[in-house]
Amino acid sequence: MRYDQKKKAALTKICQPMVQYQTMSEQAPITLGTLAVGDGNPFAQKAAELQLRQHGQSTYTIVVNNPLVKMAAFVHQRITHDQKLRAKYEQSYDAARANPLTQLIGLLALLQISRVVEQRHSGTLILTQELPLTAYQALHDLKFTSAIAALANLRQIFLLIPDVEAKSTAVTGINQVKGKLPIQALVWNKQASDALRENNVPHQLIAPWLLVKPVEFPTLGQTKPRAVVKPSGSGIDPQHFGAIPALVQQHSSYLHGFDIFTRQGSTQYDRHGNQQLDWRNRFSNLADVYIAILQTNPALLISYPSEMMQLVAQAYLAGYQGEHVSLPPRGEHEHINLAFATALGITREITLEKGALKLNEQLNKRDLEKIQAALGHQPLAKAVEIPSFTY
Repeated sequence: MRYDQKKKAALTKICQPMVQYQTMSEQAPITLGTLAVGDGNPFAQKAAELQLRQHGQSTYTIVVNNPLVKMAAFVHQRITHDQKLRAKYEQSYDAARANPLTQLIGLLALLQISRVVEQRHSGTLILTQELPLTAYQALHDLKFTSAIAALANLRQIFLLIPDVEAKSTAVTGINQVKGKLPIQALVWNKQASDALRENNVPHQLIAPWLLVKPVEFPTLGQTKPRAVVKPSGSGIDPQHFGAIPALVQQHSSYLHGFDIFTRQGSTQYDRHGNQQLDWRNRFSNLADVYIAILQTNPALLISYPSEMMQLVAQAYLAGYQGEHVSLPPRGEHEHINLAFATALGITREITLEKGALKLNEQLNKRDLEKIQAALGHQPLAKAVEIPSFTY
């Protein structure tokens, strides 16, 4: 994507007030950057921040939330709630991520992030969204010399992947800057590592990082007789939501109802879908939402096959005895997530048939040793200490 020089001053001005900062230390920190779209990327950023701070590393986080990002979040929400839009988006995913408006969003984000990197004298940058990488060439086209210099002075740049595998656009973004910037992906399972190695993408295999603090699960038979539903950050398909009461009843006769957990709070329903309690503003950050879900220890956990597959894998290894089921996937990356988790017995698929959610009767045996063998083991904090590239 190219812009003429007349737009440079306007872009520089736009960047000034449109970023939310959160400082953790006045010493040269690790900068973590993301865009405020959905839950997965902001949660991955927050979890990484907490993991690093637990290991004594200072961090500085940026959540880019300018008007264009807010518009992208709105579009993302519309796609989640409209099956026709979702089908169209899935068919043209790469093209949608490469259109000029999306590239402009990435460019503005990269300008803001690079400014903070320069101001904070960071040596390490961790991204949880690939759009800034795809805009790197535009910095050169527009001759944003200070931003180019700030990124060039970084010792290392990481793209943290919360899904099972890196999206195709993430691979494209890394390949576009490989050799120009000290970039590598961080993936949490061997399947992802193998896929990147085949494509000659620099990366490290690390341990799952989303479970930011230990959760103690009771012994078998002591799960709470309720279901918990974790929608995506953009909500839940109305058809899927309407079919949840029947799904809960189909799963087990002893479940009393279900709870919906979002960043705004949690809402309690009986088994017939009648709302009982509504706890707003219950959580101070996204990490608290995911931890609260596990601490509920539900007999049935329902979500889309998103970054939740990483969290559920960690939960089973920590002793969780309930069952996870996946709502119908949206996009190629969620199909990959679902296939990975299904093969390991981490989840059971739900299909939508004539407006009703139906549990797949086949559930692969869950083998904890097999799950453990499929994951990385190097802690995130260790991975970002010393550059180490794997091809």
